[in-house]
Amino acid sequence: MNAVPLRILHVCTTMNMGGAETMLMNYYRHIDTALLQFDFLLHREEQGFYEAEILRRGGRIHRLPALTLRSAPGYPGHIRHFLREHPEYDCIHIHSSGVAFFVARAAHRLGRKVIIQHAHACARDCYDLTTPIRFFCKIATRRYLTHFFGCGTQAAAWLFGRANAAQAIILPNAIETERFRYSPTIRTEQRKKYGWENNWVIGNVARFCPQKNHFRMLRIFAAVLRRAPHAILVLVAEKMGYYEELRAAAEQMGLSKHIVFTGGRQDVAELLQAFDVFLFPSLFEGLSVAMVEAQAAGLHIVTSDGVARESALCEELVDFVPLARTDEDWAEYILRPYNRQDTHDRICRKGYDIEENARLLTSFYCRHLQQ
Repeated sequence: MNAVPLRILHVCTTMNMGGAETMLMNYYRHIDTALLQFDFLLHREEQGFYEAEILRRGGRIHRLPALTLRSAPGYPGHIRHFLREHPEYDCIHIHSSGVAFFVARAAHRLGRKVIIQHAHACARDCYDLTTPIRFFCKIATRRYLTHFFGCGTQAAAWLFGRANAAQAIILPNAIETERFRYSPTIRTEQRKKYGWENNWVIGNVARFCPQKNHFRMLRIFAAVLRRAPHAILVLVAEKMGYYEELRAAAEQMGLSKHIVFTGGRQDVAELLQAFDVFLFPSLFEGLSVAMVEAQAAGLHIVTSDGVARESALCEELVDFVPLARTDEDWAEYILRPYNRQDTHDRICRKGYDIEENARLLTSFYCRHLQQ
């Protein structure tokens, strides 16, 4: 055993409650910190939701300036200087695609042993002035990587290309399955706690950003209300991003009294018990952590055709609805009755329990760093 733990540097934009960040924290909570320690290189000045927990667990947090068109010329120098100052990081695990090219190239040139890029989404291409740069960086990063990681095969193929994706290590967005296991008792307690006993509770867990398509969600919810006036929409996310604009839009549409903005929560597992359906009309997703959690809770999920099909671990629970369909069509799916059941064992058999996956990830890091 090492006298001191091996330190892994995770490169992220921020450590708020996004899917990739939540996945990372799930693994962090279950690794053996006598063998490994997770440190984080972030690209935002404001403190993220998980940072206090990271520090409590013995992790270190470093910061570099956000990468923008204005800061891009100076970023290669910043990352080179940082890595030279921190030779203890022989494993660089990159989660932020925006900085991946510069980080991977610098790590490669400085002879770092393990350089990983992790695919978390299979994005639909959106075109703007930065598109040629983003496309170049996506392709050019690959030559500097020692390993390709993906949350699923579709995400890996989108980021690395099909040939490289065939070599990718698929690291499931694993969760504490027992925490999310469907419990009629907890469901009753939670619905009573919030006064939702007589409501049809539509829930969503996703940060407020364009990808998650919340404004479309409001229009779909308005269609639901026309059929089911007792419905409510519960949005679980930190009150940042375009939260204020979304709240204003809900008020303008006359939906405010039917919508609950919970803010960032540590009790997502309990809230999922209280929901009746999980609404997820994202523009694009890889293999979503939120969808894994919702299926582990036995929830019916209504999601978009922009979400990777492999996200359906319990196929009968998941409806993929084209974004081109009308709001009324979506409402029909949302109000469809179903028989909620305990899906815990099925989720475990699919390989999404965190305990075993954390052991496998620990073994990977140790094996490659100690060669």
